[in-house]
Amino acid sequence: MTQVLEVTSLTLLLLPVFITLIAWISQNFLQLVLLPVIMVGQNVIQDRQVAKANADHRTLTYLANLQEEQMTELKNQTEILEYLRKAAK
Repeated sequence: MTQVLEVTSLTLLLLPVFITLIAWISQNFLQLVLLPVIMVGQNVIQDRQVAKANADHRTLTYLANLQEEQMTELKNQTEILEYLRKAAK
């Protein structure tokens, strides 16, 4: 009976220590493990966004240059048509 009382007393004495230890481990686990994981995830997302922005920039630059070429071509065609109209008169 004395041994049961000793074990129960020891358990009751150590319970606050275990609770404090679990709380400390939980807080440190969140800070030391999960936060770096989140930061790595953010870096991966940022790298993808930068790659997409670069691809979009290349595409838009190409389209702008293409439009410029088309406008020049249309201007030249208009000049040729005007010349042909004047020559036909």
